Amino acid sequence: MALKKLLLISLPLLLWIGVFLAPNGLSDLPPEESSVDNLFGLGARAMGMGGAHIAVAEDFSALWWNPAGLARVRRIELSGGLLHQRDKTRALLFGHRRWGTDSHTRFGSGGITVPIPTYRGSLVFALGFNRIQNFDSSVRFRGGVLKEDFWEEGSELRSGGLHTWGLGAAIDLSPTLSAGATVIVWGGGEDYTWNITRDTVETQGVGLRITQHDYSNDGYRGLNLKFGLLFRANRYLSFGWTLESPLKLTIEQDWTAETDSLIGDSLVSITDYGYYKYKLSLPYKFGLGARFTLPYLTLAADLNYTDWSQTEYKYPPADMSNYNPYMGDAYREVLSWHIGAEALVPKLGVKFRLGYYRDPIPYKLKNIQNERDFFTFGLGFLMGKVMTLDFALVHSLWETSSKGLDERHDVNRVFLTVGYRF
Repeated sequence: MALKKLLLISLPLLLWIGVFLAPNGLSDLPPEESSVDNLFGLGARAMGMGGAHIAVAEDFSALWWNPAGLARVRRIELSGGLLHQRDKTRALLFGHRRWGTDSHTRFGSGGITVPIPTYRGSLVFALGFNRIQNFDSSVRFRGGVLKEDFWEEGSELRSGGLHTWGLGAAIDLSPTLSAGATVIVWGGGEDYTWNITRDTVETQGVGLRITQHDYSNDGYRGLNLKFGLLFRANRYLSFGWTLESPLKLTIEQDWTAETDSLIGDSLVSITDYGYYKYKLSLPYKFGLGARFTLPYLTLAADLNYTDWSQTEYKYPPADMSNYNPYMGDAYREVLSWHIGAEALVPKLGVKFRLGYYRDPIPYKLKNIQNERDFFTFGLGFLMGKVMTLDFALVHSLWETSSKGLDERHDVNRVFLTVGYRF
């Protein structure tokens, strides 16, 4: 009888929790996938110029920005870089305050470019590693929900990201036109932890405490191609085009969910665990860039288009099989745009960079108060004519709301890249 009474008392609250607060709860509409449009950035020079690099890239980072740019490389070059992010999160869930600060420093990129001697034109190969997406976040919360006699506190932690290995080559098709391609191998993972304790002062005369601990680990792998063209109209003006093929990510997830419900002296513990394996197909991506060059000044602008409504689950688990018809209700097509400038001060031997870009959020089930607008600044140094040192600072502030959750992110990213030319 005690167990029966416990279940009858706790059932309404458990149902409310499952519907409104469970972080991984399923609904009729697709969830927001971490791997969909979460570009972190690559290379200190590129990010200092607002990511406007389709017609500018001329080192190993061209593997990602535009492989045709590799044709400009004239010397063997080794390059590597670090990246740092600090993300301050503030949120309200049904008027209930959440906050968190996440700070990570990671190895961001590394690679080599090797030009091959040719009778005319250019032939260049490159191999490199790039950390493309970042999943790191940290949120903590505590306070009352719905009424004063309901209290909760806990945390939600994510870590990991997606990285790529790229092998590419570029050639000159003519004195003014270059072409390149990159084979991109994707990998990475995400660790997710959800801890929460909920208390009620009194539920039908009995105090109730529920403690929940959820953990999941996602592994990612995939393969796609990127193609690029670079056209030099004259000594001042260049144009770049890119096409990235659809990416089919294989995702494997191990998860565990533990719940303890305590009413008076009666304790009910439930542990569940499982394994998912499915494929996520991401759509084509298209890019267009322009570069205008004067003796001490470079101006650049890019446009990138992706129709994220074409995202599709392949071979999904049974409880995800109904998502595909509703992808258009959850995701939209986006056009991101980037502008940047680089100025050389000859007497100092320093390049100053400024930039701006907008990276729209493709998930339509969020109301967007402020889009993801990024403001960038960078410095570049050439040391001894063989070594480059580049630094970039990227700042953004965006706000969204969804299902009673108002969320604000204040993000600062730092990029440091070093290159050595033989």
